[in-house]
Amino acid sequence: ENAMICRANCCCVSLWVGASDLFSMSKHIVMFTKEAAKYQHNFVLYNAMSNLNACSYLSGITNFEVDVKSFDELNSIAEKTNSVYLIWHIFMSQMALNFWMREYKDVVELSEKHSEKYPSSQQKRALDVFRTLFEGVAYLSLARDTKRAKWKIRGEKALKYMSQLASMSKWNFGNKSKLLQAELHYVEGNLE
Repeated sequence: ENAMICRANCCCVSLWVGASDLFSMSKHIVMFTKEAAKYQHNFVLYNAMSNLNACSYLSGITNFEVDVKSFDELNSIAEKTNSVYLIWHIFMSQMALNFWMREYKDVVELSEKHSEKYPSSQQKRALDVFRTLFEGVAYLSLARDTKRAKWKIRGEKALKYMSQLASMSKWNFGNKSKLLQAELHYVEGNLE
């Protein structure tokens, strides 16, 4: 059981971090989806389905040899079971999908809706760094495209948080902080 959970979480983070080799990732997710179904480990099963949805949209792969529920169906299950873990993983899979599709307005809207609907689930998690990264890039990209100050201010806030994390662990957060800093420089016209 622990190995299955570790493998599931590894695929989640791989999707959030790089979204590369989606075909191989999808095969691994399908494998542990079958294991989760066999052992009736539902939160891993539904978490895997949220990742398969994102992989499907990003890669165009639709035949996974398993029945995959939609994001809406998974959200309904998560709400009925009151599973904060599942709600958060579905949210992050959708955030990653929109981020990698460069649908930055959708990243912002999804994040705002999630924060409004689940205000008590805003406690900090180690993996919130990905949410901050996705939001920060989205905000700064929107600032660049729309020239609206509100997006720049939000992007600067994301950069400040990421910089705080980088001061604690450059290995884990330094590159993300530098990416946000570079995006801010671009918004400000500092191209050198």
